[in-house]
Amino acid sequence: MKLVPGLYESPITSELDDALGHLADTLGSTRESITEEEAPHLLARLLHEASLRALRNVRASAEAPDGPERTSDRLQLQVALANEVLTLLGKLAPKSGISDDEAIRQPPELLLALRELADVRLGTLAIARPTLPLRQSDLLVNGPRDLRIGHEVRLELASADRVDLLVSFVKWSGFRLLRPELMAFLARRPGGLRVLTTTYLGATDAAAVEGLLELGANVKVS
Repeated sequence: MKLVPGLYESPITSELDDALGHLADTLGSTRESITEEEAPHLLARLLHEASLRALRNVRASAEAPDGPERTSDRLQLQVALANEVLTLLGKLAPKSGISDDEAIRQPPELLLALRELADVRLGTLAIARPTLPLRQSDLLVNGPRDLRIGHEVRLELASADRVDLLVSFVKWSGFRLLRPELMAFLARRPGGLRVLTTTYLGATDAAAVEGLLELGANVKVS
């Protein structure tokens, strides 16, 4: 373990404690006790990192043949490991509410969407899905090889429950491009759009603000 001078917020594991001991002649460490309030978040982060390493390093059994069957065998072992951890957590913390109902079914699947049966029968188009997975966040800057912000915002609006928009200014040109999607979103989620913007340098267009208000957005201008 390589340690350099700087600030840390790391739970002191046996490995870290040994490393600090070896550096005691050259580096001084500052420590504080972990409080009961902090413990769940700090320890959960430690468990997350350890669990990720374990799941990534699960290997298929030696008997499994190469190819799709070997991949399937490894996936089953990963799910089995995750379920064992959940079972152990439930036993050690019975008041946590963790039960066998939270075990992942085999073969493992992801729930991607729920739709009204009437929409399914009528062949209504499925809900547009953002390019980025819902469990993932990213910074979009409209670079040459990046996802296009306008396109991604349209996709996000199609399924969002609520939108909080914090922008330096609102332009009519941008509002006009997103108006149909904003209208559809607010029809589906009345009051679900909150906008905080400014009049800095007079860049915000009054027509764009009025347009947002007409659609039913909650707008605050400072």
